[in-house]
Amino acid sequence: MRGYDSIHLVSAVRLSERFEDLRFLAFDNRLNDAARGADLAVYGDEPRTGREADG
Repeated sequence: MRGYDSIHLVSAVRLSERFEDLRFLAFDNRLNDAARGADLAVYGDEPRTGREADG
């Protein structure tokens, strides 16, 4: 992981402690996979609650 990628990821992890509806977004699939590994919701993934998205 490149330096700024790690800052992006760690910042999102810390913000997710405060904002439960936070979604992670990156154009790097490896970074998105790392976010999923850190238990972050990634923008574009299916909702985790099992409920259908409002629409």
